[in-house]
Amino acid sequence: MTTARLMRMACAATVLCALNTAPVYAMDLTESEIMETHIGSCVTYWGDSKGTQCYHADGTTEYNDESYGKDTGTWRIKDDQFCVTWSNEGSETCFTYSTDGNGKYYSGGYEWTIDN
Repeated sequence: MTTARLMRMACAATVLCALNTAPVYAMDLTESEIMETHIGSCVTYWGDSKGTQCYHADGTTEYNDESYGKDTGTWRIKDDQFCVTWSNEGSETCFTYSTDGNGKYYSGGYEWTIDN
């Protein structure tokens, strides 16, 4: 192989690596980890929209979203997933929460940090 071809291959590999900017999730959270990190706290999230969500120990939650407004609901944890039923929607939806181990959390195209 010529030096020029090796350099082109190295440049192409560098560009491909640079384009792969998706977060690397260290792990999915377990039920006890979700309880420990989220319950009793509020988070600031961003993704398709931005806002805040609070998780209360009494099983209630609420959000204030720049695109969707405000809503309240109830939460539970089932099979290491956070499940929520919003007042405006009525049906339960469950999500796996992941963390990068550095204070960022991820689920369904959203990222967030814990405010308190």
